[in-house]
Amino acid sequence: LYYDPNGFMYVYPMTSKREAGESLDRFVSDVGIPNELVYDGAGEQTGRNSKFDKTVRHYKIRNHLIEPFSPWQNKAESGIRIIKAKWKRLMVKKKIPKRLWDFALVWVAQIYSRTAMKHGRTGYEVVTGDTPDISEWVDFAFYDWVWYWHSPNSDDNPRLGRWLGVSHRVGSALCYWILPASGRVLARTTVQHVTRDETATDEFKHKVEAFNSDIERVVGDDNCILNGDGFHNFVNSDLPDPFDLPADDPNRLPEIDEVVDQTDAEKAADTYHSFVGAEVIVPDAAGHRRMAKVLRRVRDSRDDNHGHATNIFNDQSIFEVQFPDGTVDRLASNVIAENLFSQIDQNGRQFQILHEIIEHQRDNSAIPIENGYIISKSGNRHPKKTTRGWKLLVEWKDGTVAWVPLKDLKASNPVQLAEYAIANNIDHEPAFNWWVHHTIRVRDRIIGKVQSRYWRTTHKFGIRLPKSVEEAYRIDEETGTTFWRDAIEKELQKVRVAFEKSNISVDDMRTGQVRPGYQEITYHWVFDIKMDGNFTRKARLVAGGHTTEDPVAMTYSSVVSRDSIRIAFLLAALNDLEICAADVGNAYLNAPCKEKIWTIAGLEFGSDKGSVMFIVRALYGLKSSGASWASMLSESIRALGYFPSEADRNVWLKPGVKPDGFRYYQLILVYVDDILHLSHDPNIVIAALRETYELKEGSVGPPRRYLGANVERVQLCDGRESWAMSSKDYISSAISNVESLRKSDNEPPLKVYGDCKR
Repeated sequence: LYYDPNGFMYVYPMTSKREAGESLDRFVSDVGIPNELVYDGAGEQTGRNSKFDKTVRHYKIRNHLIEPFSPWQNKAESGIRIIKAKWKRLMVKKKIPKRLWDFALVWVAQIYSRTAMKHGRTGYEVVTGDTPDISEWVDFAFYDWVWYWHSPNSDDNPRLGRWLGVSHRVGSALCYWILPASGRVLARTTVQHVTRDETATDEFKHKVEAFNSDIERVVGDDNCILNGDGFHNFVNSDLPDPFDLPADDPNRLPEIDEVVDQTDAEKAADTYHSFVGAEVIVPDAAGHRRMAKVLRRVRDSRDDNHGHATNIFNDQSIFEVQFPDGTVDRLASNVIAENLFSQIDQNGRQFQILHEIIEHQRDNSAIPIENGYIISKSGNRHPKKTTRGWKLLVEWKDGTVAWVPLKDLKASNPVQLAEYAIANNIDHEPAFNWWVHHTIRVRDRIIGKVQSRYWRTTHKFGIRLPKSVEEAYRIDEETGTTFWRDAIEKELQKVRVAFEKSNISVDDMRTGQVRPGYQEITYHWVFDIKMDGNFTRKARLVAGGHTTEDPVAMTYSSVVSRDSIRIAFLLAALNDLEICAADVGNAYLNAPCKEKIWTIAGLEFGSDKGSVMFIVRALYGLKSSGASWASMLSESIRALGYFPSEADRNVWLKPGVKPDGFRYYQLILVYVDDILHLSHDPNIVIAALRETYELKEGSVGPPRRYLGANVERVQLCDGRESWAMSSKDYISSAISNVESLRKSDNEPPLKVYGDCKR
């Protein structure tokens, strides 16, 4: 099998492995000379005097051997899995005799290479540059009933046969392989379909019976002699995974760390650099997290051709990655590694997000309903706990589909599977009956507990939290304050810009015909107390984004790490830089809403109550709001001449020069809407940001508080100045709050130790 990940594969059946060289000759004749071949170390391919090796050297083909016991390094393994799955479904669906396995494999590969992939092109076109002519494949499907003309003057024309594919090396154009009743495959040009009316006649049915009888006698499975070279293993997809076998099993494939000597830096680096070709979700130039493919390693001026980094997280190599739209970016090795390892488990398996379950199927091994119970000695019926014989076709968020065994989908997505079983009336089947309804009851209990726990969170820092606007107003009346009312009005003034009133009626919107693709959502209020030392009341209008459909791409928006913050403060002290903090007001509302959603205005909107409102800004609560804001802020910072750090994409750098000629890097650190700027003159950047965004009043200046901690500049014993972080205000306010509660309960005050200054 010759395979390219862009959707191209060619299959050449062989009577023995020694014919590998002849297959390469045929591939060169049929397709062309490949630029590079990657294959394992089989003797028929690597032997110095083998036909395969001679052909590779004759055509000057670049070749690369994978490491022993490392099949994952060969992309052809993916092609083998694809063609085996398609081939096996075809063989079972049409009840094709095993002796015709080679014709079926060739046909499956030909159809696969001539089918357009996600990029809109066929694999054949991507590899050869030519648009494939599919006229030879459009008239017949594999193993179709056909009429063929055996010889021009034969009296028994036409004869009944089975279509086995296109015979490219025999006959003229549109010449096909035909299986006659004799079992000896023929190549014929004059071939016609069996019509539907013909299949209904008794004469045709008798011919089919006679044909099947002859075929069963000649090429039936009972007459198919298999050698011990692996045909059973080829068709058996239920064999244990060689990676999951016990450590002492001789058939177990070793882990990478067992094969590569980690003390050898060069070997280790070359091995890990084999993630060229890997697909990983990484941030693009605009800050969006999208799936990208690692194309190749790029060596810049810092690289040398001799040194290698044993630890990939410290590797300074730069790689080119390509996004689905064709754009190419360069990312550091440690950035790719960090994202890649965050998306896989300890066994290297990548998680996929379920979009929907499309259909289901069962085979003969599934237990029928009448045998779905075990009768105990006391006469009670107990359901059999089995998942045997069932598979489900699922679509993942990245658009791929796959048949997944019931036992695996039950382990990963039990609730979705249970809901699917009930909706499709298969919950009474033995494979579902013993667990589906229990899963639904557990789901309902969990949801109930989560809701009840939310409503029981009545206080924070000893201050009562409202659960609705009405309750907030009532608390203000009871306490004689306007804290919550002020917070609500302040929030409404901010978020009103996110709502665009429409004259369309609610009923018309719900038909889905006026604005196709728009989803209706609700919104609610969330009340909180800010940890700023003064326990400021905060009200937030939050969109019900949990009711919208999940986006295909991840909407995760990262933030600067605490380690990066500490390093930045250290750099500021060492280079005598000024630090300026700023907090962007209504951060999300600056960014456009990337989802098509609408809602119904509530009481808070006054005279507009009950109107249809389109959400045009990134409200809190929407799935895409965080990524939308991060993308917009990244564009603004990039426009100022900054570029993201290779180690932390939320640390932005730009070369700077002090008045005395000292060269350094200016830094911008971003934590959602909190910004820290390190420079000898930070006012320039702050002024530029102020032109685009509204910075909160009192937030601009040397940081006094960052991420809830006190920040101050202190003088060390040797006279040098440094930056320090503490929780002084938070602890003082918490103690003050506890003391007020104890006083209201007529309890004695807390004991005081020391001078209470530190």
